[in-house]
Amino acid sequence: MSNELLLNITEQLILLSAFLGGFSATFLAAILVFDSQKRMTNWIVISSALSACSFIVCACTSIALVNGLQATPQELEEGLISLRGARIISALSMAIGVFSLLGSIGLSGWLRNKHVGIVTTAIALACMLLVSVVL
Repeated sequence: MSNELLLNITEQLILLSAFLGGFSATFLAAILVFDSQKRMTNWIVISSALSACSFIVCACTSIALVNGLQATPQELEEGLISLRGARIISALSMAIGVFSLLGSIGLSGWLRNKHVGIVTTAIALACMLLVSVVL
């Protein structure tokens, strides 16, 4: 893969992870102010926090990757993390973020009632399946 193509893909990944990270953080804040004593609320909070943090890691490592792609070979040798390591961390954190966001969306229906919980869980599982095929 050429550096130019990798640079374009990484820039798109930065935008996507920043957008989804903001959404995850907003979702987390909304659940935190939701006054519920249900145990499911704790799982949704944990999943949303994992998602938001994963997207932040993805955005940061992707920015580091973009900077690394624009660096000279000498500057790369002096860096703390290799480009391959940044790509792996970025990809893993994006995958963790997407799956935990879908998980928290799936769990959120259980705060209403059993029927809504079943439907949102089924939708989230279907989306997880589709995303896993793409990733």
